Amino acid sequence: MQLTLDTLRKRIGTEPALVEAARELVRAGYITAPGAETIDLAPKGFDAAQREAPEEAES
Repeated sequence: MQLTLDTLRKRIGTEPALVEAARELVRAGYITAPGAETIDLAPKGFDAAQREAPEEAES
């Protein structure tokens, strides 16, 4: 899965917060940033997205 930062800007807004969030997700290994304007979901991020949240499992 690949997103452009332009898409995220349109959906989320504030760029300084967006850039910092992307940096943190790269550091944590959830996404990669192959280019200045794109991010890819890393295997760790894909696995995390596929897991069911604990509060959803209790319902």
